Amino acid sequence: HHTAHPTESATMNDGNEPSVDSDKREERIQARRARIHEKLAAKESGEAGATVGGGQKRKETDKKEVLKGKAQIQEARRKLRQLLENGDEDVTRVRVEGDDKENQRRINEEARRLDRR
Repeated sequence: HHTAHPTESATMNDGNEPSVDSDKREERIQARRARIHEKLAAKESGEAGATVGGGQKRKETDKKEVLKGKAQIQEARRKLRQLLENGDEDVTRVRVEGDDKENQRRINEEARRLDRR
């Protein structure tokens, strides 16, 4: 089983099968659908031995994919927390700057009004 290197175009592994490690969303979907189809076909034909022979390797691959998926979820949550935090800071900064400008405008307006007297 060949895992495409991230810098490669990662279109297909071993020449013509879609890969779940692909950079392309549609190809990952195709690979998962093909894997599900293979599992269903093996169950329907009663090939219990088919999962025993390659089952250990498949379980290891599945575990790696689960761990990879959990890591991606954690990273996405971390990025979201960071975006929310940065967004809140930006909004607060903009409000404070706007309030400051408005206060300065009012002070200047009051000073001009008093100068006119």
